[in-house]
Amino acid sequence: MLKDAKDLDPNTPVLALSCGGYASDYMAGEIGEGPCLLLQDLEKVLIAAEPRSDEDVFNYIAEKRLTIMWIDSIFDTARKLLITSSEGFDLYESSYEFPVDVSLSSMLRDGINYIIDMGDEPEIGESFFYDVF
Repeated sequence: MLKDAKDLDPNTPVLALSCGGYASDYMAGEIGEGPCLLLQDLEKVLIAAEPRSDEDVFNYIAEKRLTIMWIDSIFDTARKLLITSSEGFDLYESSYEFPVDVSLSSMLRDGINYIIDMGDEPEIGESFFYDVF
């Protein structure tokens, strides 16, 4: 994604490191030559990194027919979130010690985001776990 400023139109907005080591925006012509990042490329990355809406998360749960289970330990304050596929395969498992600063909705969102980010559900016979410490 890095470009050399000398290869760009001098009026192209870019992000580059200043002499002090801070990232600043420039026009490619101001730099002359050296590594830089096109601001339009950075915008694409930032847009792709926007958090999913609640509706997106709920739609994914419904479309994939995921099962969400909260399991409380009878021995201590541990709580586990288990998310399984419609076929019963474990897709995500996490546990937290309570009290914790993470809300139940944040725990669920983390689990669903992890599954979405990993791509499609595993093939039948596969399973994976994700432990959060």
